[in-house]
Amino acid sequence: MNTYEIEALPAQILPDHYYRPKVRNRRDLLRRWYMNLEVVHVSRGAIQLKSGDKHVRVLGEALIASAPTEPSYVIYLSSLNEWEIPPDVALNETEKQDIVSAIRKHFQDSSLIVEFE
Repeated sequence: MNTYEIEALPAQILPDHYYRPKVRNRRDLLRRWYMNLEVVHVSRGAIQLKSGDKHVRVLGEALIASAPTEPSYVIYLSSLNEWEIPPDVALNETEKQDIVSAIRKHFQDSSLIVEFE
């Protein structure tokens, strides 16, 4: 498998909270820049994520799963509207997808099931 390297863009063009994954094949060359989102806090009613100086809170609900195949958290996608910091800045579809991916990865790493409504 060939590995292609991409030159980094100057810092004034690309903010710190974006990164480019290592390219493994030609298809990866066509992919977009990804936000480096991390889950900061999970509570019974919300999940907080941050990416550099941006913060977002996604509403949800913690559940008591009676079986390992049942979801332990439900995320309300209708609550994905805008960034908490900076205030009143709307989320675009790409950012929403990145947030969902970060939440899904966080729960997969913990061997828990998350459901999106």
